[in-house]
Amino acid sequence: MDDEDLADYVISDLQERGIIESTLLSSASKDLLVYINKFYNNPNYKEIFIEDNKIYPGYLNLDTGLVYWITTNTFVNYEAFTTIVYSELEKTHADYLMLHGSNLRNYEMLKKLKSENVTLVFWYFNDEMYLIEPKPKHWAFNLNPPIISKSFNKEMNDMGSSKECKLWWC
Repeated sequence: MDDEDLADYVISDLQERGIIESTLLSSASKDLLVYINKFYNNPNYKEIFIEDNKIYPGYLNLDTGLVYWITTNTFVNYEAFTTIVYSELEKTHADYLMLHGSNLRNYEMLKKLKSENVTLVFWYFNDEMYLIEPKPKHWAFNLNPPIISKSFNKEMNDMGSSKECKLWWC
């Protein structure tokens, strides 16, 4: 089974269980995100369609995220490196840039260059994800119950950010 088949199975299972609206699909594979966004998030496909002998449900408006652990940007705080990260994200059409917490040292540059249609996510590869300024219609708000984390605000303030962030974990 390849990544695309696995993604098809997971999406189908999420639909059957009725939890697709509260799910963020993330991957470090840019090709997989391009596939998911092409066949599941393409508004041109309003209804069920068949391509390459596969049946697709049509437009689902899924939330997707590109995962980075460590990049050049993690160690070198230059605008050019941050621009490259966002350029790669844009090619996948993902909604979330998901970075390991070691990338917090570059928070101000990431925030400055972030487009409005992207949500930043920081996490330490555990069960906590810190979302920076999530969109009003956001998968995390569909969790039951949504939970706000306070610890990350302290971390952001320690780094010199005066703005309080609403943070969700799942």
